[in-house]
Amino acid sequence: MKQEFDIHAGLPQKLIDEVRQNRLPVHIQRGIPFTDENGTEMETVIVEYPDEGFDFNALMADSINKYLNENNNEKTE
Repeated sequence: MKQEFDIHAGLPQKLIDEVRQNRLPVHIQRGIPFTDENGTEMETVIVEYPDEGFDFNALMADSINKYLNENNNEKTE
């Protein structure tokens, strides 16, 4: 399956790290970062993963949670 979406600019690297660390069958292509109308740094990402037997939503949720937890810890220190 192939999907394209815009996500917060910090998330693509966390997603790539998770894929590499766990040796997952996912191909990630990063686009050029841009600033959206709210002033948030975003990035277009294209991901390809197996159609069956792979839960990309779980991978994305885990990556988002880790990214947010890391950023919250940096702000409180």
